[in-house]
Amino acid sequence: MSQEKKKTKSAGAGMYLSMELGNSLSIKTEGMEDNFESVLVGLAPPAYLVVQLPLIASWERHFGAGNRVYVRYSCLGNSCEFRSKVLGSIVKPFRLLFLSCPEEVESFGSRKNLRLCCHIPAVATFEGREVKGVISVISPDGCKFNIKVPPGLQPLRVHVVDNIRLSFTLLGVEGVQHFQGKVRNTSQDRSRIALGIEFEDVDDNIVDQITSQIEGQQ
Repeated sequence: MSQEKKKTKSAGAGMYLSMELGNSLSIKTEGMEDNFESVLVGLAPPAYLVVQLPLIASWERHFGAGNRVYVRYSCLGNSCEFRSKVLGSIVKPFRLLFLSCPEEVESFGSRKNLRLCCHIPAVATFEGREVKGVISVISPDGCKFNIKVPPGLQPLRVHVVDNIRLSFTLLGVEGVQHFQGKVRNTSQDRSRIALGIEFEDVDDNIVDQITSQIEGQQ
């Protein structure tokens, strides 16, 4: 399937990066031949991102304040890329690199993997209970579903490949739609859980409707 390249303004310098803590990042700086692998450990858009500083020789030269870096990461099947600048770094008590939030992000993906930032109230059914939340990113293949941690729910019990059912209304489609899926990844903090969900056996008409809505916002 052919690849499409899109540039997306980040609307407030970093508000719509679709990144979660723990995201794997591939980073390259000017003057370096190879990329190095890192992890996103903090973000405060639109001010900065925080990533792990790699254990490489002469890192001060490559990651000095003001140096330009190129960052790539994956989101919902797409490869995303942006340019940033080094704001600073620390080595104690942990080796951390501070980067500026980008003004735009390039997305490389197929039409199948187009995605849309959104705010769709939804109800998830898993582990024998219903939980209300919000879909923040949707694609024909899946979505990112965010819930507040309710009393009695143990976040660590939401494992990868757990079955889940999402129910929500879709613009242009009458009635509440039900989507069966699997949880492919999770991230959490003290008050929120974000679930990356892959849809299963979605009706072609619903796929076309989601795709049409996404393309209308590009």
